[in-house]
Amino acid sequence: MTNYRLRWLFKSPGFWVASLLVLVVAVAGARYLLQQAPHGFIGEEAQVHVPDIPNWPWEAPILAADKVTLSEARTRVPFTIPLPTSLPDAASVEIQEVWVSAVQAPVDLDEEIYTELYSVAVVFSDGCQMIIHQMDSPPDWDAIIAQQTPVFSKVTINGHPGMGTSPGVQEIMGGQHRYPGSVSWCVDGLDIAIYSETLPLEELLEIANSVRY
Repeated sequence: MTNYRLRWLFKSPGFWVASLLVLVVAVAGARYLLQQAPHGFIGEEAQVHVPDIPNWPWEAPILAADKVTLSEARTRVPFTIPLPTSLPDAASVEIQEVWVSAVQAPVDLDEEIYTELYSVAVVFSDGCQMIIHQMDSPPDWDAIIAQQTPVFSKVTINGHPGMGTSPGVQEIMGGQHRYPGSVSWCVDGLDIAIYSETLPLEELLEIANSVRY
């Protein structure tokens, strides 16, 4: 019975999607730590180990991504790219970069059937980033919040549950590490997150609630 359950687990698309999301979060966190190391730690000097990986750190906000125009990005993904209609200082804020990636996730290992999952990253000139990932089912926000550090709050964006936090400082390895504010939620098979190093949760929620799909 145990072998059967393991076999079913590894054939499950949900398992591979969840594994992909864990990998993306881990790499994004490591990348953010490396970017912040010169100015993100205060107090005692912190040492950051850089793994022996080609082209580390990655330039893109998401893995295996191509830098494209917004128009090209819209032709390369099978969904409408959600974008906010309200940003602080909207008159002077513009889209600075757009990145697109696609990864193969197995649907049936025996039949060698795979599906493509797409991700999009939009970087704004004020430093905000919007990350969109395809996923087959919404996450359990309560379970994620219970395991996350820093502390996240349960939020609602246009009727959809999610989680968010303001920027802050957290102690890691005896040093103080700055983490960005963020808000995350799911709509129609898309996991959407907005990040900012300066905006509090209240303003991030205003941006999130202005997103049109």
